[in-house]
Amino acid sequence: MKARKCWLYFQKIRCYCIVFFVTPMFFAFEVLIMRPKYLSLHQMGDVEHLIHLTIATFLFINVCGNMFLTLLTNTSMKGYKGYGTSYCEICDIKRPQGSWHCKTCNACIVGRDHHCSFFVRCVGLYNQRYYVLYLGYVSISMLYSSYFNFWYVNSMFQGYEIFISALMVISSHGVIYQYGYRDLYVLFLLMNLGLFVWMGILFAVHFNNVLKGVSARGSRGSNVIVCKEDWKKNIRKVFGEKWYWAILWPFAESPLPLNIID
Repeated sequence: MKARKCWLYFQKIRCYCIVFFVTPMFFAFEVLIMRPKYLSLHQMGDVEHLIHLTIATFLFINVCGNMFLTLLTNTSMKGYKGYGTSYCEICDIKRPQGSWHCKTCNACIVGRDHHCSFFVRCVGLYNQRYYVLYLGYVSISMLYSSYFNFWYVNSMFQGYEIFISALMVISSHGVIYQYGYRDLYVLFLLMNLGLFVWMGILFAVHFNNVLKGVSARGSRGSNVIVCKEDWKKNIRKVFGEKWYWAILWPFAESPLPLNIID
C-alpha cells in the first residue's frame, strides 16, 4: 500500500511538472528561439510573422486550457443522491448507467471512460471533452512546431548530415554522452515527431470512441456501427450542445444534454 501511494505521488509530481513547467517552457522555446531563427532564414514578412504568432498562441491556449480543465473538473460522484441503476457498496450510492468505481481514485466516476495515468485522475462525463481536445491540440502543436524545428536544426548541418545524425541518434540506444550539441537538437526533433505520432494515435482512438458513443472500456473487442444521425448525438454528449465553440475554445460554455444521465 505504501509503495502504491509513493507511485501515485510520483505520478502527480510528474504531471504537475509537465503542466506548470515543461509546457510553458516549450512554448517559450518555440517563440523566443525557434521563431527568430526561422525569421532570419526565410526573411518572413510582418503579416506572415503575425499569422504564425497568432496560430502558436491559439494552440498554446487550447493545449493549456484543456489540460487545466481536465485536471480541475470534478468527475467523482461523492455525495451523489440522484437516480441510479446500480449500487456501489464502497461509495454507498446508486449510480447512473455508464458510471463505475475506480480503485485508484477510490470513487465512483460519472460516465467513466478510463483512468488516465498522465493526469492521475479519471476521464469521465464532465472532463472527457477537455481530455480529447487536449490530445487533438497537442498533436496539431507537435506537427506545427516540428516544421519550424526541422528548419532550425537543418540550418546547423550541411547536405545530408542531418539524416546521418538522425541515424546515429536512433542507433545509439539513448546513450546521451555520445551526442554532440547538434545531435541533441536532432534528438529533440525526433522526440517532437514521436510525441506527435503518439498523441495523434491516442486522439484518433478516443475521438473514434466519441463518434461511436462508447467508452474506452466498452470499445474493446466491439464493432459498433454508427449511423449518420447517431454520431451527431454522440458528439453533443461529450462536447455539449455548442460543440462547435467547445472545439475552438476551451473556456466556451457548452452545456451537456439534459437527459445525458439516465
